[in-house]
Amino acid sequence: MPLAAGKAEVRKFGLRLAKAAKEEPFGRSVDSFFRLMLPDVPPGPKWIHEIAMVGFDYLSDEGQGWERDIRELARLLTPAERRRVALCLHGWYETIGGYGFDDAKKEMKPAWIAMERTRRISLTQDEVRRRLKVARDLGFRVLLYYADGLLQDSGVPCYRPEWDFVDWDGKKVTGWTGPDTWGQTYASNPAHPQVFQWYQDYLAALLRAYGPFVDGFVWDETYHMRTGAIARSPQPAYCARTMMELVKKLTAMVEAHDPEKVFMTAESLNAGHRDVPGYGMVADGVYQDTWGFLPTWYYSLFPTWRNVLWGCNWRPLTRFRSTVWSVENLGAPVVFTNGWRDDRGPSEWTAEERDRILALFRKRLAMKGRVRCLTADPATVGVPPMLPSDPIPNPKPGEVNHALARLGGKATASSVNAGKGFDGGPSGLIDGRRNVAGWARGHGWASQMDKPLPQWVEIEFPGPRELSRFVMVNYHHEPAEQTAAQMGVLDYEIQVWDGSLGQWTTVVTENRGRAMAIRVHYLREPVRATKFRVVIRRVAAYDNAARLLQVEAWGQPTNSL
Repeated sequence: MPLAAGKAEVRKFGLRLAKAAKEEPFGRSVDSFFRLMLPDVPPGPKWIHEIAMVGFDYLSDEGQGWERDIRELARLLTPAERRRVALCLHGWYETIGGYGFDDAKKEMKPAWIAMERTRRISLTQDEVRRRLKVARDLGFRVLLYYADGLLQDSGVPCYRPEWDFVDWDGKKVTGWTGPDTWGQTYASNPAHPQVFQWYQDYLAALLRAYGPFVDGFVWDETYHMRTGAIARSPQPAYCARTMMELVKKLTAMVEAHDPEKVFMTAESLNAGHRDVPGYGMVADGVYQDTWGFLPTWYYSLFPTWRNVLWGCNWRPLTRFRSTVWSVENLGAPVVFTNGWRDDRGPSEWTAEERDRILALFRKRLAMKGRVRCLTADPATVGVPPMLPSDPIPNPKPGEVNHALARLGGKATASSVNAGKGFDGGPSGLIDGRRNVAGWARGHGWASQMDKPLPQWVEIEFPGPRELSRFVMVNYHHEPAEQTAAQMGVLDYEIQVWDGSLGQWTTVVTENRGRAMAIRVHYLREPVRATKFRVVIRRVAAYDNAARLLQVEAWGQPTNSL
């Protein structure tokens, strides 16, 4: 229904999938949705389901990383394995919003400087074709970065402010700024007729210039038009609906050129964007730029039901566990990147990094058949609910928490997640606060991401202390997505130091996979120790990091011993 001029409104609707007949697989009703609602949108080609590794190169190593990494990867893989790898060339263009497209001639420019403000890489059409051809000739699938969403750079000559999306309150949508930008970027209005046509003209030029050398295109960050986005001009319009039509049209253009080529989106659902439509429904799949964060995968399972869901992790080495989880649980491809954050590709991997990445890749290769992520009714599966906390008893007369820093307790840990703006050191476990206030600002502890389990935290007392119970305050807070069921510690042992034997003795074993905010462990008999530690064996699946808000060790005061 069209918008009335001068009127802002949002209309939402839902689709109810009928309950499946007895013994009927849940997936049949999902198949019916796509068949009946999108009859003119065919699924992508079969080869996308064979991909077991994906790589993103952001014009790395002064533009030389792409070829170095490709040749090293070719050395490491057999010809048959290379065909199971898709590589995307990113950062090759002139400007965001311009992309080296000559508007007047409707053709790609013959030469330009990529990332002129920072890396200053001189490129030509022939050179880009050569780079793509190197990868293809070695047997890899090759993708070309199409665009960064609807963004245009306000600091370049081709910026057209009249194309910017402006909502009913007069606000624009800002976006990415980095080494390939000159100024603030703003999202264009897809409902503007000139914008809608520009993206088609640009894709047509790309197909003419580079079509024979690629297997498809990746449209990054397609999340700028949220549900309910309404533009004022040049006419009132539902922009999310127009964006869906644009994705559908661009995908059809690629498939008409060659049905074996793909057009992929990256709406990065739930990466802070919970109100974004699943534009991937009308594309050939989603190659999301969500850094491998675990909760983001689930929100794209429905849009990619018929096709594929790939991830771009810009910390593939330091957050390798995120990749392991996505491969083992969702059958996603192994991912590597170069040119940003970890900024090291195959030619720069250490022997240890190379071996673990290749081992995971070959594990993914061994998975037989097509991987379909959504195979059961979501109402019947999901994250286990967080169980009620154990009641915390009131201290008995004279009882104290010996772990407290103000009583002389000192905390150390096997690893610490610390960085710019994040302080997850173990001293935050013994500050006496049980809630999440101050988390990562000196309160609470988080282990380093990608460090394998077990991880441990140790509390040492100024001298021997009698201990009768331990209180574990797990990482948790509202909303429910951030509870212990998704980001907390599940299984662990509490061990005390036995000075007479010179070894650790386990006094508590928690091995039931319980997601609880607070656990209280009573000892049958008090123990006397100079220190204790918590050895964490299992954590929730979010990113394999151990997180605790507080650890307490209660007993009689020193002067009563």
